[in-house]
Amino acid sequence: MSILSNIRDAIQDDGIDCFYPSQHVGKCTKEYVVVKTGGTVSETTVSSERPVYTLMCYVPANKYSRLESMIHDVKQSMKKVFPLVRYVGNEDAEVMIQKNNKSRKLYHNFYCKEKWGDSRYYEMTLNTSKIGYEKAAEVIDFYIQKRLMS
Repeated sequence: MSILSNIRDAIQDDGIDCFYPSQHVGKCTKEYVVVKTGGTVSETTVSSERPVYTLMCYVPANKYSRLESMIHDVKQSMKKVFPLVRYVGNEDAEVMIQKNNKSRKLYHNFYCKEKWGDSRYYEMTLNTSKIGYEKAAEVIDFYIQKRLMS
């Protein structure tokens, strides 16, 4: 049995309707969860990756106040499959990104003569807080066009 189906079964065993993408048809009249795979995430070591499973909670528009409680219920259901999965909420995602970046830095510094973050080896740097994302995109586009011509 796949981890995805274990997640779905754990949620359904607790009385919450659970579907794979495109299974639920029609208007949301009752709360339910959609579970899907969402790629992979690198672990703190360079060669290790874990699959990412996304759980999307749906509640009817007139029962929006029920959402937080539903999320709590789904987290409780996930404890049944905890050895197979790990909850990554917004607060944990930031920590994972920091660990992943540290791992990349260590890997880069070990295998490359240039040191990670040394701007002397950058071809271009832009401070988007000064010019914004749209201007930065224009500058990059202009640079690439000029670079391709030379």
